[in-house]
Amino acid sequence: MMAIFWKRLEVDRIDPLTGEVRPAEIPFLRYYHVFNVEQCQGLKLPPLPSANGETPSLRIERAEEVVKSMIDPPTIQERGSSAWYRPKDDLIRIPKLQLFMTTDAFYATLFHELGHSTGHEKRLNRAGVTGTIRFGSDTYSREELVAELTSAFCCAGLGLDNSLVENSTSYIQGWQTTLREDPKAVTIAAAQAQRATDYIRGISYDDL
Repeated sequence: MMAIFWKRLEVDRIDPLTGEVRPAEIPFLRYYHVFNVEQCQGLKLPPLPSANGETPSLRIERAEEVVKSMIDPPTIQERGSSAWYRPKDDLIRIPKLQLFMTTDAFYATLFHELGHSTGHEKRLNRAGVTGTIRFGSDTYSREELVAELTSAFCCAGLGLDNSLVENSTSYIQGWQTTLREDPKAVTIAAAQAQRATDYIRGISYDDL
């Protein structure tokens, strides 16, 4: 995955008119490719803890609390064999929990779809949800990236394992194409995903 580091650097600049040295700030941005410890070999590290030692039942309860904390949530139906969000009806459809390989996978998928729902016009009003979207388009890929990052942020806060929700080749290629054409896309998506995560958690920016 890609990690992003940015800050404002304080530098000295010479005024071209007066020759005086004056302090200034410039933006500094770096990208780093990082790997999960479990993907590496030869590292002498202690065993990784699993979800802070919490039991599955406790993690389910905490995840449900986050889902219930969302302000004016969409309708959620647990049925069918696929997960999706339909903006027209403000409806999330997700298979029953027992159809998933793990409990974590169920909540990772649910948070992904809840991430999409935050883009509804009555919530955060994102173009990737409110506009006319064509599968595989740049706008579609950007919205999918926002939803997947939202899932990752929600799951990280709960100690859940977040796996990639979609595995289709077109889905992955859409991300890669978008990032190649606009390297800042992931930064923008991360900011939108943070707002989506806060919305799901019931955090209002008006209260900050």
